[in-house]
Amino acid sequence: RVEALPIILITRKDVKTLTALAGKRIATGPADSAAFATGELVLGGMGLPFKRVAKSGELALAALQAGDADAALLLGLDDLPASIDTQKFHALGLAAPATLPDVYAPILLEPAQLRGLSGDQSFETISVALTLVSPRKPRNAAQAKRISLFSTIYIQNQQEIGNGAQLSTSIMGWKR
Repeated sequence: RVEALPIILITRKDVKTLTALAGKRIATGPADSAAFATGELVLGGMGLPFKRVAKSGELALAALQAGDADAALLLGLDDLPASIDTQKFHALGLAAPATLPDVYAPILLEPAQLRGLSGDQSFETISVALTLVSPRKPRNAAQAKRISLFSTIYIQNQQEIGNGAQLSTSIMGWKR
């Protein structure tokens, strides 16, 4: 487990609850994306029927801002622009579906992380573990060298940006 990846649902200000999105258009990404899989598991696990918009990340937010979607599901905070209109949009908290308690964990975000979309209060949503998986035994010396180099560079980068990698050998819900 490398780090926690927050799952954020951005909606128009007039959408006050998750149930208000029943039957609405939610940008969860194309079928081959992690955002799509997350939307299916989280929103589907809550029994929320919705129309899928095949846009993720920045494109999902653009669809929301253009009125082509009623909400945008984001994995992580990287795609959240600094210029999003906090008068029109806000973040809506998510809870882990009862069917997936070992996959999703609660996470508390500060207002600055959400660029004002949560007002001036801390914001609780769910997260999933961003996971790096490598073979136990590399196939050959070249693969072993690439894995070692990647690990070294990744950990150095995380330490430099202050995101301290939380490496562990076990992941909730996974069996060795």
